Parts: sequence; C-alpha cells; structure tokens
Amino acid sequence: MAAPFGRLRTTPREVCPVPSDVRDGRVTGSKTDARNERSRGAMEALPAKFDGIHRKHMQMPITGNRDSAYFSIVDDEWPAVRENLEQRLAGAREVESA
Repeated sequence: MAAPFGRLRTTPREVCPVPSDVRDGRVTGSKTDARNERSRGAMEALPAKFDGIHRKHMQMPITGNRDSAYFSIVDDEWPAVRENLEQRLAGAREVESA
C-alpha cells in the first residue's frame, strides 16, 4: 500500500498547517466536483463538514456545467482535524517502515 504524500519526509504540521483563515478565527473550506467521490470522501475523512452542492457552479470546457460540493472546517473544529491528520500520517509512516 502506497503511503499518502509520497515518502512522508515532512511533518504533519508541514503537510497541513493551521490555515491562516482558521488562525484568524474564521472558516476554511474547499470545493470539488460533486461527482468526484474520492475527493469528497477525503474531505469527509478529515472530517470537514459538508455544506452542500452549488448546482451548475462552473462551466467546464469539455463536460459543460459542473456542480460543486463545498466543505468547511471552522476554528473550533481545527484541533480535531489536525489530530486526525497526525494519526493518519503516523499510521502511514508505520506501514512504510514495515
């Protein structure tokens, strides 16, 4: 099984530092194509909160209209998200060194 982020030569805080907008007491977020189940699953695993779908949000050159799934993490949630990431990355390092 391949470890995320390649060979994991970085620390979890380097991979995912506290976003500046979370440090400032706001919210950080991300969007992905609503059809991208892998990306949506990764956001939910952080765990980021699913905020909803913006229908026909973007015009794409080949596929036409795109619906976007939006996710967010607020400042109160960030410590748990960071802890989860650190645990997941530590587990990936163990698999890599085995």
